[in-house]
Amino acid sequence: MNSSEPYRAKFFTFVVLHASEDAIVAQRVKTRLEDMGVPDGATLSEDFFIAGRSHMTCFQEAMENSAFIILLLTKNFPCNLCLFQTDTALMQSILHPAKKDSVIPFLPETNALECSQIPMTLSMLVTLNESSPLFSRNVSNTFNPTRIMEKKALWYQMQRRKLQACWERQQAQQNLAALNLGSAPWVPPAGPRPWSAEPSGQQRRPPAPRGPPPAQLPPDHYNITPGQGGIPPLIITTPAWFRSGTTT
Repeated sequence: MNSSEPYRAKFFTFVVLHASEDAIVAQRVKTRLEDMGVPDGATLSEDFFIAGRSHMTCFQEAMENSAFIILLLTKNFPCNLCLFQTDTALMQSILHPAKKDSVIPFLPETNALECSQIPMTLSMLVTLNESSPLFSRNVSNTFNPTRIMEKKALWYQMQRRKLQACWERQQAQQNLAALNLGSAPWVPPAGPRPWSAEPSGQQRRPPAPRGPPPAQLPPDHYNITPGQGGIPPLIITTPAWFRSGTTT
């Protein structure tokens, strides 16, 4: 499901889970059950297989959108994929109330597994046997309209939760996009930037002096500023004879 699109799904009363070699047999079983009054049947290969998707993804959708999973127990069924999907369906029926009693072993008229070959995890469940004289009665009791409506009501609740989650994701994405479009451009923090060079042709001015200006001395006086340690300034006065250029 694309997270940007509303969730849409169809509810099936049952889905026939089968080995890849038994697609035709599964279609026949589906048609027979529908002819006996069980509505909205499906098979895994016909209604859920989409090229390019994994088998487990298709199986997961089939399990989530159906009231019952029918396990077609032919001699082709005991493969790794079918057995793993069987264990997954059984775990779902234990952990989720909506899936309680939803796994149905089915023995077809032809090429069915021997009772001794049925996996032990399934041997504890009541089996629909197509060759049994009570098959029609068992089908009627199993697919009771009241049970189907109860499971469909639980399925609708799940769809509403999925729609709510999808809507919340869309709102979060829209809010995030609005924040990104409306935000001000980033401005670096104020402060000295030692890496910035002075413009060409310009020189940095020296800082302005602080305190009162120094006293002005006559032209023939020279002031040597104090050094470290607080030495008082030394003022040197040029003699008059030196200024006139004469000697004595």
